[in-house]
Amino acid sequence: MSGLRRPLRGGGRARVLGSVLLGAGTVLTSVGLLAVSGALISGAALEPESLLLLLPLITSVRLFGISRAALRYGERLVSHDLTFRLLGRVRAGAVAHLARVAPAALVGVRGGDLLTRVRADVDELQGVYLRLFAPTLVALTVALVTVGLVWFVSPALALVTLGLFGLAGVALPALAVRAAAGPGSVRPPRRPSCPRPRRRGRGCRRTRGG
Repeated sequence: MSGLRRPLRGGGRARVLGSVLLGAGTVLTSVGLLAVSGALISGAALEPESLLLLLPLITSVRLFGISRAALRYGERLVSHDLTFRLLGRVRAGAVAHLARVAPAALVGVRGGDLLTRVRADVDELQGVYLRLFAPTLVALTVALVTVGLVWFVSPALALVTLGLFGLAGVALPALAVRAAAGPGSVRPPRRPSCPRPRRRGRGCRRTRGG
């Protein structure tokens, strides 16, 4: 985890904050685009002759549509830049650690196997921020902003919204993890391997697990 904290130094926190704000802005503009589009369609259907009154809604649809694309591009740019910086520093730390313990702790390990293992393990970390930390922080930010906006309209409705966010974001994932823990821990039975190789095209087939 120390390797994951290093990118937060030297401007890394500003990148994390910028990525979260851009991601939350993307979600909020998507919600605004949906709301304004619905109001525009309803207004055009109920009062088609009042076109001048619908001009603010038309302009808002264009604004939200362009803003969503721009914010999405900025969020991807900042988040991937942060991820690549994280991977670069983790790679450098792993190589430095291996250089300190080599060759005493690497007896019997091939260089190619070690390089492949280190590269595969480090590359797995690229999804830690993009698929775990960033979506969680964006969801929390959007939930707080949404509840705050609804609070100005109706405090009771804001509490209901907060409860629904808690149900969808905490209770249901916890139940899903608990339900999948049992079946996920069961190992399938191992297939028996062929006792002797037979003629090509005949007999049982060898499997990777056998």
